[in-house]
Amino acid sequence: DVTPSSTTVPTISAVHPINDSINIGWTVTAPFGTNTDYGEEWVGRYHGTKTELQVLNLDLAMSYKINEQWTLGAGLQVQKGSGVIGGASNGAAAIVQTAGAAFASALTKAAQGDTSEYDAIDASGTGVLSAIKAAYINLVSNGQPQGEATAKAAGATVLTSIDGQHDIIATYEGDNIGYGFVFGLTYDPSPELRLGLSYRSSVKHETEGDIKLTGDSAGANQVIAGIGLSPGVTSDATLDITLPDSVLLGASYLVMPELKVYANATYTRWSTIDELNVIYKSVNRNILVKLDWQDTVAVSLGADYALNENVSLRFGLASDPSPTTDELRSPRSPDNDRTVISLGGGYGVDDWRVDAALAHYIIKEPTLELKENAYADANGRGNLTGKYTASVNTFMVQFGYQF
Repeated sequence: DVTPSSTTVPTISAVHPINDSINIGWTVTAPFGTNTDYGEEWVGRYHGTKTELQVLNLDLAMSYKINEQWTLGAGLQVQKGSGVIGGASNGAAAIVQTAGAAFASALTKAAQGDTSEYDAIDASGTGVLSAIKAAYINLVSNGQPQGEATAKAAGATVLTSIDGQHDIIATYEGDNIGYGFVFGLTYDPSPELRLGLSYRSSVKHETEGDIKLTGDSAGANQVIAGIGLSPGVTSDATLDITLPDSVLLGASYLVMPELKVYANATYTRWSTIDELNVIYKSVNRNILVKLDWQDTVAVSLGADYALNENVSLRFGLASDPSPTTDELRSPRSPDNDRTVISLGGGYGVDDWRVDAALAHYIIKEPTLELKENAYADANGRGNLTGKYTASVNTFMVQFGYQF
């Protein structure tokens, strides 16, 4: 069981009028982030242990009121992305693979008349190579034919007996600053109706960071050394990720002086996040996690009712599809389709205003159906099936002051 903790996501913004037509402003938000930590002993550790990603975004924007109906806006977004990605790999599989190759070579030479290498392997001794020979002899004595197929079966038998005893823990930490832009347009066909369209560009983060491999046994550390790295010592690595662009279409309508309703639809191109791929700089090696996220369209409806000149009440309903797929949903981001219901209100007097809201997320039960043959780099991670029960409540409060 994994019980997430609460977190606080701050936002700050300001708008400065230049004249009747031009405004400039800035906003600091945290638009993307995730934090999951299962520990290094959980059953799905070969598919992920720790994922901590955070993006801080600074928007610098300007709007220009062309006339009473049209307003244009544009700006620059500056993002600081940072994160930690941790996972485990099955060192036992690498150890058995190396020993299995040595045993297969000795077996081939023995079939050609040179039994020296085969005889030198003591089936009664310790070590993986000796265990493979003992398993091979046992299989042959029970009717299995001599040769390569039985040697592979012997290796699989030994792997079962030592599986999970020689894990290698990998931890990558990196950060980057990326840039993008925003563009917006509003049109007021009547005093009651406003239409809006905005575009937020994608931002590519080419993170530079460090990766460290540590083994929980001498055998695991030998595997690390065998690929040209030092156990427990950081090495340079990179991770590139492109955060999605989005298009928002919105509308507001003043039904009566006290009541305004809203509607919007947001298209997000999540397919820019296809994989997580940590690439070592010092050796020809990488760690790949396939995600295959899909584009989504989220829709929402809302209403704002003014009780009087100081107090307003709000209600909202949204449908937010998940970009994850049932086949490749990862424990790093066990998301699924969600419905959001929110209630809120605001109070304003003189130049001050306070707004607050509570949102409840109804999340479709996420399931894991990861297969180690889903893609080449998943081989050796094992199959992982499971399900999550997710419940999220968000409380928001906003303070505003007009100078």
